Amino acid sequence: MSKFTSSSRQDYGTPPEWIARIRDFFGGRIHLDPCASWEERLHFAESNIMEAGDGLSADWGQYVPQGGSVFMNSPFGRDVGKWCLKMQDEYRKRQDVHYIALTPARVSSHWFQDLEPRATLFIRGRVTFIDPTTRAPVACSKGKPAPATFPVALSYWGPDWEHFLAFWEPYGVALWGWGYVGGRS
Repeated sequence: MSKFTSSSRQDYGTPPEWIARIRDFFGGRIHLDPCASWEERLHFAESNIMEAGDGLSADWGQYVPQGGSVFMNSPFGRDVGKWCLKMQDEYRKRQDVHYIALTPARVSSHWFQDLEPRATLFIRGRVTFIDPTTRAPVACSKGKPAPATFPVALSYWGPDWEHFLAFWEPYGVALWGWGYVGGRS
């Protein structure tokens, strides 16, 4: 059984290959992770707000320069919608900043339907997340890597949604707003 079917842990890390792609998209730098793991060895951004340090109430703008970048892999539990709506609110305050949220692609959830990203990528296949304790891929009971049991999306708020679509299209189905623009069959 996959660890993703249990609600005991919601703070799995982003796989290094996805961090590298996101960093490439942002031009080499991620300025802020607003809900970083307590495991410092998993930090990848220049500034990190620990989840329990309450990134939900912090002003993210103080950590991000003009034209900067924010990447968030929020906990996938009940508060995922709060985190995404917080990112959307931060974008409304600072539309010069690039924001990406990695979330479950729960299109039937109210929180997902309430989002207004400039673009979204529905990732092809399943993502294998990182266990923050071991720094290894999340494993099933037999010790083999266990991809998430649900689809995942990247949502983008920022001034360069056309670049987002072009960059991410090879990795899934890319949508502008909520209109279809790419992807492979």
